[in-house]
Amino acid sequence: MEPLNPDSELRDTLQPRSKEFLDRLYTVFSGDTVDRKKETLIEIIADRHEDQLRAFLDDYEKLSDRNVNRRYGEEYLHESLGIDREKLDVKNRYELLLVLYEEDLVDKLDSLIIRSELFAVKNEQEFQLGEELDLSNIEEQVTRFLHHTNREEQKLDPMAITVDADADSAALDIHQEYGRKYANTFEFRKTASQDCPVNPAITGRQHYPLRNITVGIEDTGGGTRITFSKSTDKWEETFEDLFSHVFQVDDLFVRLEETRAPGVEQIQHGAKQAAEDDESDTADSVRELVESRKESAIERVHEQNTPEEITEDLEQRLQSVQLVGYTVSDDQSTGTHEFTIIADNLDELFETVEGIEISFEDYLEKAEADNIRLVLRIQNELVKLDSADWKPLRGNRIAAENKQAIETLLGDLDG
Repeated sequence: MEPLNPDSELRDTLQPRSKEFLDRLYTVFSGDTVDRKKETLIEIIADRHEDQLRAFLDDYEKLSDRNVNRRYGEEYLHESLGIDREKLDVKNRYELLLVLYEEDLVDKLDSLIIRSELFAVKNEQEFQLGEELDLSNIEEQVTRFLHHTNREEQKLDPMAITVDADADSAALDIHQEYGRKYANTFEFRKTASQDCPVNPAITGRQHYPLRNITVGIEDTGGGTRITFSKSTDKWEETFEDLFSHVFQVDDLFVRLEETRAPGVEQIQHGAKQAAEDDESDTADSVRELVESRKESAIERVHEQNTPEEITEDLEQRLQSVQLVGYTVSDDQSTGTHEFTIIADNLDELFETVEGIEISFEDYLEKAEADNIRLVLRIQNELVKLDSADWKPLRGNRIAAENKQAIETLLGDLDG
């Protein structure tokens, strides 16, 4: 056998990986097992399977560049590709990718990247369209649309669209230019020479940055669920044009209805009723509603076929949920643009400031129910119950594990 002479960079890339990971990677590459110490195994993989390793690392870079969330990747692999959850107890993107290789599903890598982004915003950027869309020839229709917008119309902001479709759903991954950017630079930087003149001339450099968004389209039987991977602010014209040409749907955003979370409506309605009832304490009534849903959600978690570690983690997160505040927004009845009250312990706050609880309950009673937002804390993150759904109080995302717990708490617990 020829001596091992691996590329040093490949060897260094494998060094942080565990012995177990390397054993599994070797088995994927060779179809066999080998009993070697970690350092020797690294040498063998990096030398004897160099081309396979480089392809694996290129695939990893795709996951890393798109910042694929491990938890949402797991959800896609389980729910859409049917991989057992026991096989998806992974710690990082390397292991997530290795599962794809082990299951001979590397051809689903692009699907994983695109679809996991939609799992990340499920219930947050999810809408309903009251008609079915024809997905049977969507790739052909998208190609025609791109020919129309990029070639025939020669729009100022061209785009590229990757289509991932199956029998009853599709995901469109869209990249689009958003204008030209111009920056000053020294002229000598544009040549091969890096020698700086005594007094370098100034020139300019232009580039055309890209923005990205993914839209999921799913047949629900009589209607369509549409999910955007991020806010559609400044994307409206693009989507109006896209849906008009591909699906013959005009005025898209007028026709979309936001998905409603049953738990949000129940808790919001309970808060309004309690505020209007002179015999009820609003905060106590809402806490009772939240506690009742927590108990039901925990029961639901234990009924699911998930690994014990995930079940325990979800239960702990659900147990941590507490009512910590209220906000009232754009309410004409009280003349309020934005009012927020948040405290780690609302009871202590009300006891500390004399009269504040009575005044606040009077305020809630006058406000329109749809304008009252409750604030819950799950572990160290805050979420606001909106009129139909929930969203992080600050920022765009919360931790994937907290998100899953909140969706369980506020979802349909009767189905």
